[in-house]
Amino acid sequence: MERPRRPATGGAFSAARHPQPAYPGRRSAETRARRGAARDRGGRWTPGGSLPVFLARARWAGGSSALAPWPWRGAPRVNRAPRREPRRPPGLRGDEVSRLYRHRFSPDERSRRREIWRELCAWFQGRYVHEEDVLLDLGAGLCDFVNQIRCARRFALDLDPEVVRYAAAGVEAIVGDAGSLDALDLPPLSVVFASNVFEHVRTKELLLQTLAAVRRALAPGGRLIIMQPNLRFLGGEYWDFLDHHIPLTHVSMTELLSVTGYAVREVRPRFLPYTTKSALPQHPLLVRAYLRFRPAHRLLGRQMLLVAERPEAGGPGS
Repeated sequence: MERPRRPATGGAFSAARHPQPAYPGRRSAETRARRGAARDRGGRWTPGGSLPVFLARARWAGGSSALAPWPWRGAPRVNRAPRREPRRPPGLRGDEVSRLYRHRFSPDERSRRREIWRELCAWFQGRYVHEEDVLLDLGAGLCDFVNQIRCARRFALDLDPEVVRYAAAGVEAIVGDAGSLDALDLPPLSVVFASNVFEHVRTKELLLQTLAAVRRALAPGGRLIIMQPNLRFLGGEYWDFLDHHIPLTHVSMTELLSVTGYAVREVRPRFLPYTTKSALPQHPLLVRAYLRFRPAHRLLGRQMLLVAERPEAGGPGS
């Protein structure tokens, strides 16, 4: 026997008061009209209004589709500021670099530096630098290296405009930073020499970009020679110079070279003392003896020496 149905009582959940959609999954005409009106009222968020309330109303009015970025769906659109390229962090200007180094090195110290560099150039000549090479001294500073090394063609690049005055006859001086290499009209380089340069770069991202630019400037098989302080053996002394920004050891420098496509050929964690004011012998004969006596490097050396190459054409990383 069929059980009779109860008549609608008009309660809160009465079917008469809440008619079901014509088929499952479809909203009733009343609901669609109500939400469409709410969507029309919502329109677009304006400054001064409550963004969370606006988003909640939009989602209630049209579900998740109301927030989709399609104008023909009547969706609210939140205008975003255009994406900006990251700003290059400010560093020392050329005139500030000039004042800094005038303060750091007295005329007598500059003269002693030239004598030390004369012996260093004699040590590098024939080992890593040859007379037929085209060489760039990156961050040439006082030009103590590039003025005394013998090459077919020599370039000196530095941010300090005084580099033009420091460069000797036969050296082509360029005022600029390492990041401008791609814009320079340089021939393919056999050697790029960088002494106490990369610790002055403002960020690691810029250092990666600089190493990549140097690699592009090198001819296949060209060499990058790096000499700089090794944080591993310096501790807090590394930060005694206000223009040191990036902490680097021989391990992190090797990793940087590898990830930027170089083939690392030689790594000497200890090579020279920290500065020319350190315990490095000042007389040319003693400097020459120090360079030849490797055990002295292990005792006094707190700068590293690395030699890397751009791989030959067709090789891995070329």
